[in-house]
Amino acid sequence: MRIGRPDRDLVATLVLIALFFLGEGILIPFYPLWLHDRGLNASEVSVVLGVPLLLRIFAAPVFGRMADRHGQRVMIGGASTIVLAAILVLVGVEGFWPLLLLTLIYLLGWQSMPMQLDAVVIGLVRRGLVGSYGPVRALGSVFFIVSATIAGALIVAPIPDGLLLAFAVIVLAIIVTTLFLPRHEVVVTGPGAAPLTSVWRQPSLVLVMLASALVQSPHVAFVAIGGIHMRELGFSDALIGIVVSTGTVAEIAMFLVGPRLFGRLAPVTMIAIGAAAAIVRWAILPMVTTPAGMLALQLSHALTFSLTALGMIGYLVRTVDPRQVASTQGLFVALNSALMALLTLLAGTVYTAFGGPTFLLLSLFPAAALLVLVVRAMLGARRSAPAAPATASD
Repeated sequence: MRIGRPDRDLVATLVLIALFFLGEGILIPFYPLWLHDRGLNASEVSVVLGVPLLLRIFAAPVFGRMADRHGQRVMIGGASTIVLAAILVLVGVEGFWPLLLLTLIYLLGWQSMPMQLDAVVIGLVRRGLVGSYGPVRALGSVFFIVSATIAGALIVAPIPDGLLLAFAVIVLAIIVTTLFLPRHEVVVTGPGAAPLTSVWRQPSLVLVMLASALVQSPHVAFVAIGGIHMRELGFSDALIGIVVSTGTVAEIAMFLVGPRLFGRLAPVTMIAIGAAAAIVRWAILPMVTTPAGMLALQLSHALTFSLTALGMIGYLVRTVDPRQVASTQGLFVALNSALMALLTLLAGTVYTAFGGPTFLLLSLFPAAALLVLVVRAMLGARRSAPAAPATASD
């Protein structure tokens, strides 16, 4: 029995998301260890991984504009091909500068894919093939856990560079699956097409993106210093792993049930709830010293990360012109990356000097997000945004 095109589009998207997060489960926890095994010290590893994050601030908007012009199928296929080539060359490379250059190439390609995948999912939601973004994103989190759980064996496997080879197989599968994505069908220009308004001239959209980035960016600082903080509290490495996993489980749960529980709320309201929860989370974290308390606090990740993400994607679905989805995502990634880089640098420096109270610094960012949303409401900025296929007010 032949599968219809809409079904094929959905299956291809789900497979791509599963494959991407399988790759993430290898990349995030274990690539730094691979670099260390290649002779790089901790400082050199930080530089190799940090430079691509800084460059993403400038690259993401460019990738977004290219995707709106050429489509996600072309962008994901092209980026994954570059990633595969860089990874295969990495297998035989040693030395700081070659590793920095090749890591920069492959990470810029790899980091361009999440916003492309989000744009594909947004298109499926608009076409009615997916009810909401949440369950699709939950699938990715599940595969991340599966991959991270089994990938550690590849570091110590007798096969040389087993970690990179496994990652290369995943990237090759992404290239093949990309061929089954829907073709780019958005008409950018043409007779009768409404003129596009620059994203920067849509103040309501810009303020919502800024608020969402202010809520989400502190999570990367927690990744940087949270484990150190818990070790100083006397937590074992195994317990720290459980605490981190608890946040991921809460994240998955919200992506699964959030659209049903919070679906009647406007997207901006979801972001505001996430911001309020984040203020509480980071403000009381320095006072939490027991494993039970830390585990309970990690459950708030469902609100601070997942609900905020659902609100941001929901706002894009309801308000952004289909011809600008990827461009908008690119600008959001740039904003988020800039804040993450700033917070990562601040968190490490301030934590060295002050310890646990550093998390109070993180609470200032979601507080600023609430202020941004209040300013947005006072200015009535949404009135200046272009007409959109909204089904609910925000």
